[in-house]
Amino acid sequence: MQNLGQMRQKQQINEQQSNEISQLSQKNNENLIKSQNHKNIPDFIDEILMYRSCKGAIKFNENLQLFQVQKLLENIEICEFPLYCVHGRKSMNILLDFGQIAEKSRKEQNKKLLL
Repeated sequence: MQNLGQMRQKQQINEQQSNEISQLSQKNNENLIKSQNHKNIPDFIDEILMYRSCKGAIKFNENLQLFQVQKLLENIEICEFPLYCVHGRKSMNILLDFGQIAEKSRKEQNKKLLL
């Protein structure tokens, strides 16, 4: 188990990487807007951005603070392809299907009415 100092250090590294990726992405987006053509981005910059985004990604079972979750949800909301990483791998899974929960609840209520 990690001690508090190690957790804070890891959080600081993650925040630093996140800030670096955000800055690179912002510059990249500005260049895209100016050029209106993503093919103008040099391949090596594209590869660096992909590498950094995967290495700096939140890993499964990683503990997050509330502000980190809020920021993540805000970023996902504006993301063009939020379900996949830059390499095409799924980046999230459905853990809870509210439609199934509502259907199950409706069936249980109907059973109670019949009894």
